[in-house]
Amino acid sequence: MEEYRDRRILVFGLARSGFAAVRLLTGAGARVCGADEDEKVQIPPDLTSIETHLGNFREEIIAGVEEIVVSPGVPDDHPIFEAASRRKIPVIGELELAFRFARAPVIAVTGTNGKSTTVEMIGAMLREDGWNAVVAGNTGTPFSSVTGGIAEKGIFVIEVSSFQLETVDRFHPACAGVLNLTPDHLDRYRSLQDYFDAKERLLYNMSPDDHFFYNADDPLCAAIAEKTEAVKVPFSSSNF
Repeated sequence: MEEYRDRRILVFGLARSGFAAVRLLTGAGARVCGADEDEKVQIPPDLTSIETHLGNFREEIIAGVEEIVVSPGVPDDHPIFEAASRRKIPVIGELELAFRFARAPVIAVTGTNGKSTTVEMIGAMLREDGWNAVVAGNTGTPFSSVTGGIAEKGIFVIEVSSFQLETVDRFHPACAGVLNLTPDHLDRYRSLQDYFDAKERLLYNMSPDDHFFYNADDPLCAAIAEKTEAVKVPFSSSNF
């Protein structure tokens, strides 16, 4: 928490994950301001005291800011990224922010289809085995809203999207998996390869001490597996 004490941080994008990030940072003693291009955003009663900027992005709102936390819905060609780059302001996402506060291992799951079902299944299996497993992420419960509430023998099971992975830096799951890869979100990405590259960032910091499970029936997942030093755990519905 000391990393953020007294630092001025902008949270850009005030939906569910954005408000969770604001609460996490405020609790850590940061000087938080929030911004959203939707002028009709409703600020929750417990956050009405924070500095807020609503409406079209203006570069002056990032003056004096030491870090920016962007919503997953903000594409990487948004003017805030160029403005932040000019001013040498780091930009991260809510997933990255939450990970910095996590005090338990993380299992992260991505893929085009089946993520929510898989993380819920993993969470149920771990709880059955006595773990305090908390399921969050792209399932609807922001990771930032649960980082402080985990007890001994705890573990986070996080569904992560390609949008969230675009802005990771230190994010380092102890175990991660890619379920499948098919064309998706081509209204966001310039090419199919850009989409696959975003998914691949899941492996960004994984080491030989970590585990990576992947769909061996999917050539794209198998190709990603070749790029990590983590222990590889393939699964298949056709080869046993």
